[in-house]
Amino acid sequence: MKRIFCCIFIFSFVSIFSQEKEFKFLYNEGELFQIRSEVFEDVYVNGEKSHYSEIINKISGKIEKVEGDRGFISARFFMTEKILHNGKSYNRLNQEYYTEFWRDSLGRYDIKPVYYMPVVRDVPHFSGSPVSVGGQWVRLAYEYHDFRDFFGIPKPVSFPISVSYEYRGEVSKDGKNLDLIVVHYDIYSRQVDLVGSSGIVPILFSGTVDQEIFWDNNLGRPHSYREKFEITVLLSNGNFIEYVGNARSVYVVNDELNKKELLESLRKEDLDDVDLRETDRGISITLSDIKFKPDSSELEDGEIIKLKKIAEILKKYPNRDLLITGHTALRGTPEGQQSLSEERARVIAEFLIANGVRSSDRVFVQGKGATEPIADNYTEEGLAKNRRVEILILEN
Repeated sequence: MKRIFCCIFIFSFVSIFSQEKEFKFLYNEGELFQIRSEVFEDVYVNGEKSHYSEIINKISGKIEKVEGDRGFISARFFMTEKILHNGKSYNRLNQEYYTEFWRDSLGRYDIKPVYYMPVVRDVPHFSGSPVSVGGQWVRLAYEYHDFRDFFGIPKPVSFPISVSYEYRGEVSKDGKNLDLIVVHYDIYSRQVDLVGSSGIVPILFSGTVDQEIFWDNNLGRPHSYREKFEITVLLSNGNFIEYVGNARSVYVVNDELNKKELLESLRKEDLDDVDLRETDRGISITLSDIKFKPDSSELEDGEIIKLKKIAEILKKYPNRDLLITGHTALRGTPEGQQSLSEERARVIAEFLIANGVRSSDRVFVQGKGATEPIADNYTEEGLAKNRRVEILILEN
């Protein structure tokens, strides 16, 4: 159970007077964007430290259309956790979400209740009037949380928050003149009607959150944000969990990926036992019948040459993140298959990182076990095809 921060900031402002600014969300139809956040938190259970976590999350979104002062946004959320293995780290993809919503110029969401993301909604929510340096306002917002895995609660758990804002004026950050808005809210929400399959449910949320939101005056879009938080969750069995830490995030606008052109370029490369295809999320490079030593994640010597060639090819396309997915044949237990598939994906990720293909924060790893076969698991040929690793060059 971890606290995940996924505020989406897509906003700009219009200067009214030299001492006042009116803040509004502006939307550019077709724009692709990323929000990359890092969370560093200590987790305590009943007052005793349980563990420390580093979480790297990535939000890939697109402004699909604009109507009046509203933008319709689709987004995919990659929730990852940094895992240490033999002195090296990799980012394990724990959960992936899709969401879509409308949002108006002041920051108010129109989103269906079935979506779990983003966690924080209607932040920032602008005042609708010109604001001077030192100007303050308060608006209602909401947090939504996914407790399906932890407590078997089938629907998003939500509660309101009263958010205070203050405009602090221009600041210098990363060599730019940016505008700073500070945000504060307290959390206190009792949950009296939650029912989950585990029998244990959260009954009280409390804590504080402080944010600093920066955005670029010249580009008219967010630059970054910083956050500090202390959150406590009281459970129905009397235990309580505390999350104490900080987060930071940066907003990036991407050029559209020409998937057909990239696919044709990859097909000109001399690659054996590799399947190339276009997907709705990017370009897939599937290493068919990749050879690991039996029941192991250790590569056979002959695979190193192939991977070095793929590494050199991937270096030609440095602006896209990679999602590496391991698959196994239907052998052993489901738990063993899951563990082995993730291990195999990790081995490929570490190889690509070590060979300078991407930095570790731009490579995500997941295992699918034997849940997505592409061939018959009862023939040697089918087993070989199912024993594979997919490298996905992400579109955004």
